[in-house]
Amino acid sequence: MGGKCRWLRASTLLATVLATGAATAAEPGRLLIWVNKDKCFDTWTRITQDYSKRTGIPAKVEATIPDFFLSAASAGRGPDIVIWAHDTLGQWVADGLLQPVTPSARVRDAIDPQGWQAFTLGRKVWGYPIGIEAIHLIYNKRLVPVPPKTFEEVAALDKKLSAEGRKAILWDLSHIYYSWPLLAANGGYAFRIREDGTWNANDIGVAKPGAIKGAALIQQMARSGVLPASASREEAESAFIDGRVAMTIDGPWAWDEIKRAGIDFGTAAIPRVAGKPAAPFVGVTGAMVSRKSPNLKLATDYIERALLAPAALKACNADKSLGVPADRQLRAELEADPRVRGMSEAARYGAPMPNNPEMRYFWAPMETAMESLLEARQTPKDILAVAAKQIRDH
Repeated sequence: MGGKCRWLRASTLLATVLATGAATAAEPGRLLIWVNKDKCFDTWTRITQDYSKRTGIPAKVEATIPDFFLSAASAGRGPDIVIWAHDTLGQWVADGLLQPVTPSARVRDAIDPQGWQAFTLGRKVWGYPIGIEAIHLIYNKRLVPVPPKTFEEVAALDKKLSAEGRKAILWDLSHIYYSWPLLAANGGYAFRIREDGTWNANDIGVAKPGAIKGAALIQQMARSGVLPASASREEAESAFIDGRVAMTIDGPWAWDEIKRAGIDFGTAAIPRVAGKPAAPFVGVTGAMVSRKSPNLKLATDYIERALLAPAALKACNADKSLGVPADRQLRAELEADPRVRGMSEAARYGAPMPNNPEMRYFWAPMETAMESLLEARQTPKDILAVAAKQIRDH
């Protein structure tokens, strides 16, 4: 989403928070959980009410946004538990807003290692993974019976479909998030992680040879007409739903709209780049405990026994897709659905988005780089070298 859309969404959610009175502080013996309204808010509310009835522990779920947690927790207020994506972790840990957790052996074994990787920083675990999601290839089965494995196949398909007045693929070319899998396929990375689990903010991999290879492919596809000069996510989604393009790259959040349009679609890993799997950023939603919470034991019990219970995860996923559950057994069960399986395959090739505070300096230079690539202002090598310097210097 563009900055304006993010601001409008944040403003709406902040109004919701204020209207529901979610400015209260956590209290001893009472659990307060904050979560984004666009997740499975209704299901988590119901699960929490059931937990309170079972245990006698008062617990309440309220809607919030990351900026509101940041300001509330900094002031010593806010919830015991906040449920959010792991990419905020580094900043919240640096600001002293979270406390590390010690998952039980049962829960640790039950959850996919990729989930724990996302919530680990400096060899400490800072949250419980709930759901894993990644962008992936979405294709119209009527137009593409078998999804292409490589971008060479995509180009050949585009030539065929162009004769019918259609294009093979379109995705959000205005945001690096959607194109990053191509740069990461052959070894590009945002920041290098050290052996001790901390990030080296000076080791930036956006201009490495592998990243240049992916950027060159994007530029070449734009020059040849396989990709248009630019397209927003909304434009790409609209073109896919209208049948003007046969494929797009998007996340599970796009599925509901496509289903409503009555399109028989499939999902798959993003096509390979020079023989290597495309590697998207993986997002992991999880439950984190505020450093100001006086209820660490209660919070841990609630997360492990209620939030992460298989029945609760199933209900949540049915309400609003988790992508794929971080719980390995449930993930395997849900992968019987080919759409879940396709997204899961894409996620396995990727890696959790870096959770260090410096990641906020990654986006703007890389989005400028994408614009330059599509407009062919310079070579991919020169464009990415500038972006790397801007990230490093921020």
